[in-house]
Amino acid sequence: TQIETWHAMDETIRDLTQLQSIRFDAAPLQQSMGSHATMRSHFIARYAQLTKFNGTIVKDHERIDAERRYVSTVARLLVTQYQTAMPQERDEFLQREHARYPILAQQHETAAQAAVASGSNGN
Repeated sequence: TQIETWHAMDETIRDLTQLQSIRFDAAPLQQSMGSHATMRSHFIARYAQLTKFNGTIVKDHERIDAERRYVSTVARLLVTQYQTAMPQERDEFLQREHARYPILAQQHETAAQAAVASGSNGN
């Protein structure tokens, strides 16, 4: 299957609640992400149930780092692209593209605040 967006990935694995391990390589989604490390980090942050990605165990510290990076990335995106959007439009975007963001932003509040401050300063 050629998965091109995170929304498509979410739709593909949404009902696989017992999914703990996934192998993912050479799809258009990975090409849009750049490095393998970035792809791995996003998978780990987006899918809490994953214990292995491409055959390698996900360690606790790796999950925390991945979640913080993800929160920072999405927070900067919200500041730069959805700053003037209506709250409903922003909420629909989050639900569609980043459903775990609200939960992770609350868990990693400091990372979200730093990203927003950085984004609002034009950095």
